[in-house]
Amino acid sequence: MRPAITAIVLSLMALAVTGCESSTPRPSASSPARPTDAPGITADTPISEAGKKAEQVQSAISQQLDSYFTRYGEGTNSPCAPADKRLFTDTCRKAGESLQTIAQAALKEIEGSKGFHTLREQAQVTARAFSGYQKANCSTNPQATKARSLCVRYGSDLAQAPSNLRDGINLGLAGK
Repeated sequence: MRPAITAIVLSLMALAVTGCESSTPRPSASSPARPTDAPGITADTPISEAGKKAEQVQSAISQQLDSYFTRYGEGTNSPCAPADKRLFTDTCRKAGESLQTIAQAALKEIEGSKGFHTLREQAQVTARAFSGYQKANCSTNPQATKARSLCVRYGSDLAQAPSNLRDGINLGLAGK
């Protein structure tokens, strides 16, 4: 009798583990979501005006960010990273100038549009950082402690700017 109970218990455990159910199969987490998976959404469903604007912004700014990344890098690989010796050189100034151009383009793209809070904020932070970098004459390798401290702060913002701007674009695509 003991082997029969063991067999029944093992069978029940197997059913519980495999999740034996008669419903239709669900897509796995790695399966790409299809627009037709959502009720009422089809391939013919038009994109909202906000969605079109977000895609327009992404198209215009992402290409510039990709080009910037290829030339200058970002984060700890940026010439403006606080630990990088290029922070106090013309290389960082040129990178900052390029970022300011991208930030201004982003602000122009979203001017008058609702949403894009993060992108707007990050573009403004980037523009202020480059302006401060210029005013502190950071590319001339200032020796005064206060000026160098400001340069490190501005450089940090500039080094992080591409990632922050990209996050702003992605949140815009998500309607935020």
